[in-house]
Amino acid sequence: MASKYKAYENIPTIKIFADPDEAAGTLELQIAKSNELALLNNIFGTNHGDQHALTDYMLNNKTECALKIFETNAEIRMPNYLQNAVE
Repeated sequence: MASKYKAYENIPTIKIFADPDEAAGTLELQIAKSNELALLNNIFGTNHGDQHALTDYMLNNKTECALKIFETNAEIRMPNYLQNAVE
């Protein structure tokens, strides 16, 4: 569990769902980590050559990327912690 949630870990009424990778601290970074570069390039209509360029694009175009993810028929994998929270 991420260190920032340690204070909540023994509270029975709180359940934390978070990725242990603290370097991927935003949903955009998590989505990029969970999906292939080619798939996300296809969804966004971009041609980024590496994960860093793609995540820069996603972070600078949050609303546009969110809408394209919402509207796509492609199968996107959500980060594990989100899947676990839904289940």
